[in-house]
Amino acid sequence: MTFSGLDEAALGPSLGPFCVCLTTFKLSSLSGGSSTEIYDILSRSITKEKDKSGRLAIADSKVLYSSSIGIETLEIGVTAFLGAAGLSLPCSFVDLLKSLCPPSDIRDLMEIPWFAAAGEFHVPAVKLTSGLKNDMASRGLRVEIPKLRFVPARAFNKDLDAYGGKGGAVRAVISPLIESALTAGSSEERRITVDRQGGRRYYGEWLADLMPGALLRALEEGPKRSAYEIGNRRIEFLVGADGIRMETALASMIAKYVRETAMRLFNSWWSERVPGIRSTAGYPQDARRFIADLEAAGAMPEDRDSLIRRL
Repeated sequence: MTFSGLDEAALGPSLGPFCVCLTTFKLSSLSGGSSTEIYDILSRSITKEKDKSGRLAIADSKVLYSSSIGIETLEIGVTAFLGAAGLSLPCSFVDLLKSLCPPSDIRDLMEIPWFAAAGEFHVPAVKLTSGLKNDMASRGLRVEIPKLRFVPARAFNKDLDAYGGKGGAVRAVISPLIESALTAGSSEERRITVDRQGGRRYYGEWLADLMPGALLRALEEGPKRSAYEIGNRRIEFLVGADGIRMETALASMIAKYVRETAMRLFNSWWSERVPGIRSTAGYPQDARRFIADLEAAGAMPEDRDSLIRRL
């Protein structure tokens, strides 16, 4: 059986990239129990919250990261699973993105001056990998290299124009990831869990577009869960999925880790050019302050779409 999880980071901010991640786990056996929840399967090595047990914290990124907590707990979990998937760490940030993203995202990244140092910023060596890999091997579980979308402001704004607004732009970014999860390995049973944002409940038309000619069955379209079956695939859109399913929690963490690393590059670049400017996380209110500071310093780029996401 195969489990995939999808989540995004930073749909709301006006500055910085929008990131979406898809993780995939393959379970070859049910040794040690009958649960098909990865939190249960790997209970010896992972936990839903940071504690003193020595286990790896894998949870909703909002639980593990804030500016006051710092990035270390998030980074440890992300690098451990990237190492378990076979990525070679340490590596540069741009090499990490080349391993996870489609080439078009890398081209978009390289066009943005404040990400020019991505080749010099290094993602650290993997921690806790051997224990995690041993636990996964004993449980018949392996993780694939995640798939990521890294969408800077200019690329997101182009999608806004091309697809008629924010909903269409987000759908254009996410659709290739969903499609890859639905179509890969057609002979095996697959469960795909997507963290559901906002009040949307109906996804049947979207899924039918992704899988033309396939028999699609709606199982539930409720306030907390929308679930569909396409042959031996089940896709669920769950409110709070990143707090329920480990595969979606890990996707949340990877997307957030990449986003926050990008914002460190962003803030470092601007601080070198506008002395004294305060860093920003890019969310609308503080983004307005940051943009006003750039304008006051005469530092606003001529192409505002390269900096500001039109929300």
